[in-house]
Amino acid sequence: MPDGVTRTSPAPAQAAHTQHSVPKQHSNKGVTPGISAVGAQTSNRQIVLEKKAQAVIDEAKKKVKAETTANNATNAEIPIDRSSLYYWLDSGYRDAGPEVRQAIRMNSEFPAIANGAAEALLGSFLKNGLDERALHFLQHFALEYHPDLATALVIAATPLFENKNTSLKNEQVMGSRRTVLKHLEARINMKDPDARDAIKRLRALVEFGP
Repeated sequence: MPDGVTRTSPAPAQAAHTQHSVPKQHSNKGVTPGISAVGAQTSNRQIVLEKKAQAVIDEAKKKVKAETTANNATNAEIPIDRSSLYYWLDSGYRDAGPEVRQAIRMNSEFPAIANGAAEALLGSFLKNGLDERALHFLQHFALEYHPDLATALVIAATPLFENKNTSLKNEQVMGSRRTVLKHLEARINMKDPDARDAIKRLRALVEFGP
């Protein structure tokens, strides 16, 4: 999720998470290296886990590339589909064990993948002022993905809403937006301080009053 998460605390989405040692500041860049990370000690076991995690990420890339190639009649260079990459990463993530999942979240490529997915899935809606649709799409995808990846997606999406100066304050639909936030809270890892901060910031965009 958002500059949101730092590589300082143990803790994966949907697993135990402790506090960050870095002073908390709102992030404008999305997920940062080490989201839901567990403090790293390099060991043979860790190296094996890192290799397995990289293999999951590489396999997701391979599947996206295969899709792109199959749909590319011109053979022109096409940028990787970031939303498709997150979809395939989610597929491999679900098949991985807890330690490999943790290593995936610790992987240096993961922040860019999560932030890229948030931008790909929601960016066009926000750029066109479709903030209501973007919020509901965030809920939709959070419910689709594994809770760990849903957590990262919500953290990554939060600064997109903030940076677009999106106003989600609308008395007529406030109840609906509050419901969306409740669903997000129920889905993501609220033990993660970055996740709690993301929900707090999204709520500030929705709620009226001080």
